[in-house]
Amino acid sequence: LPTPTVMSAWREAIGPGPLEELRDLLLAAIGAAHQACDYRAVQVCDLDACSIDGSLTRVPDTPANREAFGSSGTADDSSPYPQLRELRLSNASTRATLAVVSGPSGAAAGGGREKGEAEQALLDKALKDYPGVFTPQRLWIMDRNFPGAPRIQRMLATGTHVLIRVKSDIPLHRTGEFLPDGSYRASISGGGVTLTVRAIEYTVSVAGADAPELFALITDLLDQETYPAEVLAAAYHWRWIGSETCLKEAKSAINGAGPSTGAMLRSASPALIAQEHAAWIIAVELARATARAAAAIAIPAGKGKRAGQPV
Repeated sequence: LPTPTVMSAWREAIGPGPLEELRDLLLAAIGAAHQACDYRAVQVCDLDACSIDGSLTRVPDTPANREAFGSSGTADDSSPYPQLRELRLSNASTRATLAVVSGPSGAAAGGGREKGEAEQALLDKALKDYPGVFTPQRLWIMDRNFPGAPRIQRMLATGTHVLIRVKSDIPLHRTGEFLPDGSYRASISGGGVTLTVRAIEYTVSVAGADAPELFALITDLLDQETYPAEVLAAAYHWRWIGSETCLKEAKSAINGAGPSTGAMLRSASPALIAQEHAAWIIAVELARATARAAAAIAIPAGKGKRAGQPV
């Protein structure tokens, strides 16, 4: 086995390119498999539910890493560890990653950007680098950090579909009567762009809360008969499963991934962080692919409440 010094020298010589290329080949194959096979645990009528969300991963506190990535949550970049911010585009049913992009955490290295703006920039990068994942068969479920009429317009131009929660301070101008399912058509504007969307509003009661929480979703799916509001409202729940659970599951395999226990990745330079991050994505997604392959050939239970049901 090579010594740590020799291994580090080899990694420096290889650089991030080969691992990033292998990652992209694997994710492309995963995307193709999901289009060829119906893995859906959840269906939004005829669409696949997919989810987009970001995450922070702590990296070693070296001058190079802090300059490249910065840290989030402090205006003066004083967090104990720099942080890589990634944006993962996932299939909500299988939690498989379809594409991933990464960049600065958002503070010092990102020119003052914080979470929302940093993740929006990564979504713009995903649209540029991975246009093939935005297919007409997919519905992208996103939280309140992502709205912006020009960005939504660029997503819809690919032919894909969106279901996005909007913040209370984003104005929706109703342009018609309420539809039979309670939704309504509205316009959303910004950056010189005005889009026609369908708005779906509902409340969720949370245990221990004094009052129900209002959810307002917008979508480009204007046909309330084909895509009823109740179905779309239920689909938003899968954002958590497709993104939050997916990201936590992936991080669970990393030593030191607990809260504030130290750096999660180990490399001292941005190039090797990119290499290590790509290797992590590859390992996680090969494990998930193995699980899907095992489920595909598993024999249904012979007895019990799941007897005869497909795995």
